[in-house]
Amino acid sequence: MALEPRFRRVAALHRRFVNREDQRAIFDEELEKVGDGPRVLNVTGVGGIGKSRLLREFEQRAQGSCMVATLDLQVPAHRQQEDALAVLRMQFGRQGVRFDRYDIAYAVLWQRLHPHLGLSRRELPFIESSEVLTEVLDATSGVPVFATAVGLIKLLDRGADARKRRRHLRTDETLGQLDQLPGSDLVDAVTYLFAEDLRIGRKDRPYLVVIDAYDALGQAASDVWLRDLVAQLDRGLVVIASREPLPWHQYAPEWERIIRQLPLEGLPMDARMELLTDGGVTDPRMQQVIAKASVGVPFYLHLAVDSESRRQVVSQDEIMQRFLQHVDPDERRYLELLSVARTFDFELFTRLAQAFHLPAGQIAWERLTS
Repeated sequence: MALEPRFRRVAALHRRFVNREDQRAIFDEELEKVGDGPRVLNVTGVGGIGKSRLLREFEQRAQGSCMVATLDLQVPAHRQQEDALAVLRMQFGRQGVRFDRYDIAYAVLWQRLHPHLGLSRRELPFIESSEVLTEVLDATSGVPVFATAVGLIKLLDRGADARKRRRHLRTDETLGQLDQLPGSDLVDAVTYLFAEDLRIGRKDRPYLVVIDAYDALGQAASDVWLRDLVAQLDRGLVVIASREPLPWHQYAPEWERIIRQLPLEGLPMDARMELLTDGGVTDPRMQQVIAKASVGVPFYLHLAVDSESRRQVVSQDEIMQRFLQHVDPDERRYLELLSVARTFDFELFTRLAQAFHLPAGQIAWERLTS
């Protein structure tokens, strides 16, 4: 196959959306329930089943009726707690939410992470959209600020009008504690103040937070910050796409009533035909062969359309790469070894684990077979 830019191959979002009426109805139903505690809609399904495309459809449906912000965990920076919060803050900020307390807390955290650098307009990602931090830098006439929470609030107090406007910051208990907090607690305080500012700044407007590619977080310990954030988003709906159902009930049973599962199955035959026709595959016999072979997975239908347009068959390696995306290295190695046997059981799995020094035990077996 000829080499080509990956960007040219990412075409699913530009193709017509078909089917999924039941899933859209469930989304509308969950959006109606917003406002009484956190709510999570967990879209699940194999790679290529159309989770990301459905999430984009949800975003479009919500536009106009509520505020919308997104995280794509395939982007490495979005997997880090402080960076993910900054991304969400920028998006909600553009929709009119003020984040005064969060901005101060983030500045303190940023300074803790970069002690050799002073705060300046070049450094913080959202400085121009933050009224409170802009006032701080204006007050120092462009001189870089080495920030503590107390120091930033004192800089805001210059002038009688400023003191009246910022009284709520001077008396805020959480801001007053920031400088004494250890690093991990400081990050959690930043998350807390983000959620608090969003709760107040939304002004009775509901919001939707869309999180794609949860599996990219990897090991379960990496999602602690995400669980903490979602639990505090109690005035909106959070939609999370993952291959397997979120395992959060293992950590707290309360997640069972908060999370609603939305599994995606393959497209029905008429929808498969519709996608192929729309993509230019019009030969009835070819349509039947492709539609049946795809088992309703949109990714494979799109590959078929691309192959037809380029007159080149998509390689098995390309399909396998898609399947293995976000699969742990140990599990990839297991799949390589076990593919030789074609069929296998727990005893064979255990012997391979010992022979090739791979993680063994019941938990590792269940993760692999799931």
